[in-house]
Amino acid sequence: MSSPSWQVFVPCRLWTLNEEIRQHWSWRQRVRREVRATATVHARLVTSPPPSCPVVVVFTPQALKLNQDAGGCVTVAKPALDGLVDAGVLPDDGPTVVVAVTFLVAQRALSPRDEGLVITLLPAAT
Repeated sequence: MSSPSWQVFVPCRLWTLNEEIRQHWSWRQRVRREVRATATVHARLVTSPPPSCPVVVVFTPQALKLNQDAGGCVTVAKPALDGLVDAGVLPDDGPTVVVAVTFLVAQRALSPRDEGLVITLLPAAT
């Protein structure tokens, strides 16, 4: 039996879309690859089972500065979600598995090492 929700913290720098656009494509690819790999490792460390599919994915940034909008972390959210697929938490990130994606307003991180993204999987109402 699966639990009602599943959660993982992915430590990463929360690059905003505006910051990422200004960078060279090779830099963007390296950052996305690092976020995806970090999400994969941290997702494999969670011992509770994920909810059965379909799911709603909720992203909650943990940031030192609380001045970014709720969707500002979209550039790290997609690679982090791909990391959950790589870890086997989700079979896919397509529309039959992930029916909704929600971004919550950032919560304050206490130190730079606490900065990152909290990903919560909730069972979707069927």
